[in-house]
Amino acid sequence: MSRLGYLYPAAVKAEVLTEAIQKVKKLDKETGKEVEVEKVIYIVKKGKRVRRFGSHQFRHSLSSFFTTKKKLDPKTAQAALRQSNVVFTLKLYTQTDNEELVADRNRMLDAIFRSEHGANQ
Repeated sequence: MSRLGYLYPAAVKAEVLTEAIQKVKKLDKETGKEVEVEKVIYIVKKGKRVRRFGSHQFRHSLSSFFTTKKKLDPKTAQAALRQSNVVFTLKLYTQTDNEELVADRNRMLDAIFRSEHGANQ
């Protein structure tokens, strides 16, 4: 089985990638005519199409998934990825989840304005 057969679907299930359908033109071998077909493409959270996604990119995504989605202790993520240094894991392998960052900021603002509103009453 090719890595497309299991790695990409695993990344989609872990919410690291999303699937999209793209229409492309392809030459039909039997008729020799150009036909339009649908092709599955994969997109990262930032909206860019993924052209290469191998085990190394998967390690980056897995590090981010462990620490941002699963809330694992960074040392546990480091051990799971079999890396020698937790700083290396966090600094070079883990990316911020922008959706979670926005949600955290909103929770903070809600807490601030709720306490200000309560103080004025």
